[in-house]
Amino acid sequence: LALLYATFTVTFFINTNDEVPLSRWPRHLIIGGQFVVICSIMYTTPNMFSAILLVVWSAQLPYFMPFRWALWLTPLWSFVAWSTHFLRWQPDGIVITGVLFTTFNVFALIMMESRRNAEFQKERAEQANRELIAMQSLVKEASQQEERLRIARDIHDLVGHHLTALTVQLQVLARKVPEALKVDVERSRAISKLLLADVRVAVSEMREHEQLNLREA
Repeated sequence: LALLYATFTVTFFINTNDEVPLSRWPRHLIIGGQFVVICSIMYTTPNMFSAILLVVWSAQLPYFMPFRWALWLTPLWSFVAWSTHFLRWQPDGIVITGVLFTTFNVFALIMMESRRNAEFQKERAEQANRELIAMQSLVKEASQQEERLRIARDIHDLVGHHLTALTVQLQVLARKVPEALKVDVERSRAISKLLLADVRVAVSEMREHEQLNLREA
């Protein structure tokens, strides 16, 4: 009897611990084995209060099968467990006790299903919150990219065009001024060309970030 109680306790903690690396089917086998252990305990001892283990076992079922199935099948496995106890000990008042414990099983099922639904709703709320934060980040990033693109267009359209016109004007001026001033004009034209090249590099760098990196986002 002690071995059966120890077996149920160990399997219960294994099945209810998410850190134990077990897949779905081994956990289903464990939950089935627990029922066999409970029936063995009820067959081994005349103590009808051992049926409290059936309540503990029922509380696990919403995590292993649909709640509706577990609810409808509760009378069936309650009947099997109590029949095992009756075949060995034939106690008085077993029907009333069995019905009472069956209601406890149903209560445990309902409570754990409510808890599971609350956990599910919490996960959905957290997921929605994460998606909202991600969307806000995407909107912010898109707004920043749009602003960079607008600035790049303004620089290109205004400053770039004016610098191009200035360079052309200095080139024309270099042909008309006296020789003594040509050196200064050419130096000014070289500066304007260098500035125009810098503007083009800056605009190109800003446009490189125009596309949104969806993988990173």
